[in-house]
Amino acid sequence: SGVTPQPGTVSLISSLYNVTRGDTHYSTAITANRGDEIIYRMTITNTTSNAVTGLNVRTVLPNGLEYVGNYAKLYYRDANGVDRVMPLSDAIATSGVVLPDLPANHYVYVTYKVRVADNAVAGTYAASNQVVADGGISLADNSGKVTVSGVTPQPGTVSLISSLYNVTRGDTH
Repeated sequence: SGVTPQPGTVSLISSLYNVTRGDTHYSTAITANRGDEIIYRMTITNTTSNAVTGLNVRTVLPNGLEYVGNYAKLYYRDANGVDRVMPLSDAIATSGVVLPDLPANHYVYVTYKVRVADNAVAGTYAASNQVVADGGISLADNSGKVTVSGVTPQPGTVSLISSLYNVTRGDTH
């Protein structure tokens, strides 16, 4: 996403893509329609010389985005250099999930799926992705933005356009 983590820090960067539209690359800003499914990715990077312990991640979704269950995953490289994928609990969208320790100078990806609600109004939405860890680490990022297009429904509004004409007088319109 174009942001390079600074040496000696732990960082969090959010990105996303629209599955329904067939997107294949992560970006920090996408467009969507109601009903579209979107994959969010959190990139958690540790550029310190120590492992980060006590990692807990969660997302807080705004009205208009709905969490899709049974999809959250952790992508990481194990101690032998082998890429691994681990399913994560749906608690990522509520209380959060605990991740394994993040070794020094490593990164992990956490992905989850959302759906644009059928009643989402036109506008821009962003999930608040959050990471806390031992040592006072507390990060939040909402840079992955979804712009929902379409007409904004106006609740409780009914429009009626009428016209009349006098047939007795011979009016036709």
